[in-house]
This record gives sequence, C-alpha cells and structure tokens, in this order.
Amino acid sequence: MGGGSPEELRLRQKGEEAMKIRNFDDTLARLSPEVRAEAEALAAQMIEEMALAELRAARELSQQQLATLLNISQPAVAKIERQTDMYLSTLRNIVTAMGGTLDLVAHFPEGDVRIKQLSLLATTESAPRPKRIQRQSKAASA
Repeated sequence: MGGGSPEELRLRQKGEEAMKIRNFDDTLARLSPEVRAEAEALAAQMIEEMALAELRAARELSQQQLATLLNISQPAVAKIERQTDMYLSTLRNIVTAMGGTLDLVAHFPEGDVRIKQLSLLATTESAPRPKRIQRQSKAASA
C-alpha cells in the first residue's frame, strides 16, 4: 500500500524532491537556444524594470531605513511607493537616497535624448530663491 517506516517515507520524499530538481535541470537543458535566449532576455528586462518598492527591496533597504535617509516617516514612504504620479524631484531624492542617480531620457524613433532639466534641478533647488516682488495696488501708486 505504499506504507513503510517514517524513515523510509522521509527518504522517499527526499528522492522525489531530488527528482524534481533533476527534472527541471533536464528540462532546462533540453530548451532550444532560441527559447533559452528569450527567457534570459525576459529575465534581464524584469531586472531593468522595477517598481519603486521593488527597487528599494533590491537595494536591501526597508521602508524605515529609506524614510530615515529621506528624513520623512515610514508611512510617507509607503504612500510614495503606491503613487503612480509624483514630482521628478521626489523621485530623484528617493533614487539618490538609495545610492543612485536619476536620468530622464526621451525615446524617439530617431534616437534618445537626455533631458537636462533634471540634472539642473539639483543645482537650482539648493540655490537661494529670489525674493518675490510685491505688487502695489493702483490706488497706492497713484
């Protein structure tokens, strides 16, 4: 009936697990070079395209650690990670806190163009803002 001692059952299960691994390796080895190349390209694309939360996790940072680096709260990080729309400066600050840099590239049929405003953003944000000129009412100037 397929019974046996607990030791025999454990050994049988171990053998089945080893067969599964061996079978996967065999299956992988039998893939055509085209299919294997397609799978590798898909894996590379998945690494290149990550949501913000996936990127943070890949950088081995918790939400709390990132929050500390950004001087914000952990719930604020969670909220940012759920957003689908944000300021480029916010995204740049997050990427910088993770140890990276952010480039903005527009892709056209003729070629790619790196947009400079994002790199200029870092220098203009730290520069002092000009004072606003107060408008005087017409009655006060007359």
